Amino acid sequence: MSNHERRILTPQDLDIEIPDFTFRPNVWTEAFLTGLSSVHIEDKRIIEIGVGTGIIGIDLLKRGAQEYIGIDIDSRILPIAHNNISRKVPEYMQKVTLLQSDLLESIPDDQSVDVICGCLPQVSKPATIELGAADSYARYFDAAKYQSALNVYGLGLNEAVLVQSKTRLKPNGSVVLVLSGRAGKNISEQLYIRNGYAPHIVFEDSIAQLRETTLSTLVQAEEQGYEFFFFQDPTCIERITVKEAEERRLSGKDSYHKIYVIEGKLN
Repeated sequence: MSNHERRILTPQDLDIEIPDFTFRPNVWTEAFLTGLSSVHIEDKRIIEIGVGTGIIGIDLLKRGAQEYIGIDIDSRILPIAHNNISRKVPEYMQKVTLLQSDLLESIPDDQSVDVICGCLPQVSKPATIELGAADSYARYFDAAKYQSALNVYGLGLNEAVLVQSKTRLKPNGSVVLVLSGRAGKNISEQLYIRNGYAPHIVFEDSIAQLRETTLSTLVQAEEQGYEFFFFQDPTCIERITVKEAEERRLSGKDSYHKIYVIEGKLN
């Protein structure tokens, strides 16, 4: 595991266009950047799923990526990312391709990619949420669309990435995902192992549960007997239930969980 301190976003990093319908860079972004700092990027062909504002792509291009392909399911995002990347690193725009795509559907099965990375939603969409409204694509996924036994933990979308990546990656290519520790470290690692990857945690930290994201679907899973790992303290020692974490969220109090950045090498 990386011993790196979590990279803190600077005003210069945040000097980009950030509309209301995209995910505002935050501690998840910082964890993603920190974890990627342990991954070899120079001269690599890289795909990022969920390009958002382009802040990750800007960093990867500065670090010497040979080619950066940024994809997003939300077509509104692409001109924002294009403008941000072209303004911050105009000298690298010839290396950039931006595509609207549901995960890797628009990427051919040609085994030519070195690294596929993403920080994707890990809470299934409640019935009251309409995907495409506001920033819902950044927070939730449609569990009915991505059938997986791990959907109960909110990991079905990430499992779909691992499955689809197999035919796009070069031999020994890797997938780097940012995973909440809400399901625990073992489930996070098993997500990779069950899909044919050797996982390595490149960064681990504790973060506050985002107050904007409802935990109602996880509360339902907990009531069915599934175990989750939430805490009432930032050191992640004092366990609480998901129900308690949701009650704290609704009352304006923080609860906490682990966050892992995992690089999985294709076996």
